[in-house]
Amino acid sequence: ALREKAERDALTQLFNKVTTEQLISDAVSANTEELSALLVLDLDNFKTINDTYGHLYGDAVLTKVGATLKSLFREKDIIGRIGGDEFMVVMRGCTDAAYLEQYCQKLIQVFQTAFHSYGLTLTCSIGIALSPSHAQSYHELFQYADQALYYSKATGKNRYTIYDPEDSAHLNHSMGISMVSNLIDSDSEPGMANDN
Repeated sequence: ALREKAERDALTQLFNKVTTEQLISDAVSANTEELSALLVLDLDNFKTINDTYGHLYGDAVLTKVGATLKSLFREKDIIGRIGGDEFMVVMRGCTDAAYLEQYCQKLIQVFQTAFHSYGLTLTCSIGIALSPSHAQSYHELFQYADQALYYSKATGKNRYTIYDPEDSAHLNHSMGISMVSNLIDSDSEPGMANDN
């Protein structure tokens, strides 16, 4: 019981950052053939919620986010809270990219409605990297997923981006490009979710 308590984030009861990173690192290195997806998920404009309603309310929202993520993913997936409003998930045994995209689209849609009872429309942005096709180490996977997350944020939020090695320069520099040009580009960007 003590060990489990030490592994968990007190607020959401998801794995904490240290445990999440260790579990994902072990999972990725142990299985180099099965397709897995690393998702880095960040709540959009969460600071505004804290500033408007206070930290206790913000904590209640984060608790609900934890419960929502647990309900959406499977027992074998790894789900953790790695920062204030940032979460990480490894989906093990993804059948293919199309399955992953459908799942991410569903995730975006659930978030759009899950917090209406709180009087909120809360959205999230997601960056995704794949193992083993993009990388076979946790640190590389996280780096690529994080780049994809920044691209999601820069192109309007409330969407997901799957890392594309052939477009990595674009992902790396997306924060420095004007928002207008990014929004134009995103219309044809593979792996982007629609805002509706």
